[in-house]
Amino acid sequence: MADGDGETRLFLVVAEGGSPLAALAGELDAFVLAPSLLLVRTGGTRSRLYHFVKRRTAPDRLLVAGLDGTPKFKGFAAGALAWLRREGEE
Repeated sequence: MADGDGETRLFLVVAEGGSPLAALAGELDAFVLAPSLLLVRTGGTRSRLYHFVKRRTAPDRLLVAGLDGTPKFKGFAAGALAWLRREGEE
């Protein structure tokens, strides 16, 4: 997915059904928190990310939400906090 205006934002993507979200991780700056949950860092818009995920995975349910800061979480895939810190996000 091509980035937009260059200002990077963090998004939470939740998708159920369709192709696995993990397949998108190589195409996006993304971290797989769980099989149906991604953190995505992009300069693109929420709409652009939504339609990218929708076209690639054809999910039954899809949510793409912008995050104003680093989320707090527990019990998800190891390495998520390191991924967030990699770009100075925290």
